[in-house]
Amino acid sequence: MNPPNSNLRAFNLAVSTLLKSPAQFLPHLTIPTITHLPEQIGPVLASSYTNPTSSSTTNPTPKKPITIRALILDKDNTLCAAKTTSFPPQILNKLTTLRTSPTSPFNMHSAPHSILIVSNRAGSHPRYDSEITELQENGLSGLRIPVFRLPQGSEKKPFCGREVLAWFTERGVVKGPEEIAVVGDRLGTDVLMAAQMGAWSVWCRDGVTEGVDPRRGREDLNVLEKMEAWLEMYLLLPMTTRKQMEIMIWIELFLYCRREECLSFATTSADYEPALQLANASSTKDSNSDHKSPKKDDHHKGKYANNS
Repeated sequence: MNPPNSNLRAFNLAVSTLLKSPAQFLPHLTIPTITHLPEQIGPVLASSYTNPTSSSTTNPTPKKPITIRALILDKDNTLCAAKTTSFPPQILNKLTTLRTSPTSPFNMHSAPHSILIVSNRAGSHPRYDSEITELQENGLSGLRIPVFRLPQGSEKKPFCGREVLAWFTERGVVKGPEEIAVVGDRLGTDVLMAAQMGAWSVWCRDGVTEGVDPRRGREDLNVLEKMEAWLEMYLLLPMTTRKQMEIMIWIELFLYCRREECLSFATTSADYEPALQLANASSTKDSNSDHKSPKKDDHHKGKYANNS
């Protein structure tokens, strides 16, 4: 059994950003699924985007016409269902249109290197190399859309923006990050990476299926993914209810760190399973103790509210 595809540093960055600069989680453009991605993204951004943090240097500002020459596409829950390599027909059709339309700035003949898939699974580690092969066989090879292979020693999204930007600049696709749009379903990796690198962000709110919450009913969500689902709800909540969600976030953060601490001692597949059992047992015990006393929860709520 492979260890989980953990990204603890991204989790820590997401939490700190939520507390210090939550505006970085706000995408420049929100669409239901990638099938709604405009072919000419620049004019849409210019007409609809209002910079929520005009004093920030991490977000580009529309002082001149916006030209998008490159797309960074997420895989899981953006192009394919999570942890799969099959494209829904409507999404494959959209990719085909982007690569074959004579008016598309991402046409594979006039701009062959303009689209790159950057995933925290496929291409992030050799154990996911089979996914790259399957993606190519399922339609990418005919569209000449490559999967980014994370250089050795580099970190996954949202920290690989510099490496991805270098991929495009070395091929003469863009002059800077302001000519790139990052498209994905996750605020804590895709949107945050765009903010970190100074690119534009397009959030696919519904994942791969329009009108269906991509996280509802999924039991395979890890703690970071659950946190991001809460974050998406948090950004849409009125201020009066955000304090309750902040308490939930801190509880999950504590449980996640306890679990990672246990799993960090497991260096081989032989001792991974016992460590996982220990981590789950620890999380269950802590969760029960944190929730068994309503009076204790009320005390923490009041203390947090007074300090904020």
